[in-house]
Amino acid sequence: MSEKVGSFLPEEFTEGGYFDDKDCTIVKAEVVEFDYAGKSDGGPICALAVTLREDGEDTDENDRTEYYKIGELSKFTPSADRKNYIPVGSTTSMNKGAKAALFLKALKENGFEMSRLAKGIDGLEAVHGHVNIVPMPPIKGVERDLKILIFTKLTDAPGAAKGKSARKTKAEKGEAAETKVASPAAASAVDGAQDKAEEVIVGLITDKGGKVSKAAIPQAMFAAIKSDAQLRNACIALSGKVDWLSSGDRPWSYDGGELVALG
Repeated sequence: MSEKVGSFLPEEFTEGGYFDDKDCTIVKAEVVEFDYAGKSDGGPICALAVTLREDGEDTDENDRTEYYKIGELSKFTPSADRKNYIPVGSTTSMNKGAKAALFLKALKENGFEMSRLAKGIDGLEAVHGHVNIVPMPPIKGVERDLKILIFTKLTDAPGAAKGKSARKTKAEKGEAAETKVASPAAASAVDGAQDKAEEVIVGLITDKGGKVSKAAIPQAMFAAIKSDAQLRNACIALSGKVDWLSSGDRPWSYDGGELVALG
């Protein structure tokens, strides 16, 4: 029997492993020790582990677990039930710049009722919404070349409404079993999102001499939209959509990850 080998043919390549721009549900949330799969030189940390299940998945086979740093183990340790973190030094709470803090802040900004976490982080379980990978904000004006997966919109959250959830299942909506490709509709529903996204992108293209990389847009959104997190997140979500960026009515052309001013 001949050995099976991987393909070099572009038409047979699979999609990348990024969990980004998806509708999903938090199926598990706990505080754990995490060592970056043995790749951390500094040893394990105390982290928030969030397991996400994409819409359309019925089993845990393709669940994705993201780890968000709370702090060093010299400062915090997971509680025995993994629902909380325990201070072990003089520091009583995580730093607001920690990844776990940024993840939770995004949830709050999108309407999550933080009192759900009074008894533990498992209060996040059953939260449903849309996630995107976005740049981490600067610390004291210093840019960070790091990114983080956060919720940019909440569709459903435990305790948010009484009775049956307003979120319908695929069977109730009569949709096909396949997962729909996310569209800009949800983001553009935020008042002024399309106009603001265009404004920021046009300004960025102008500042960069007429041409800019798609990858540079999210950081520009953070810099331009500081006070309205919902609008900022909607603009970031829109700017990540190739079909929105390449639409014929945009004031730029888009090709190969680059935006170029028209005329």
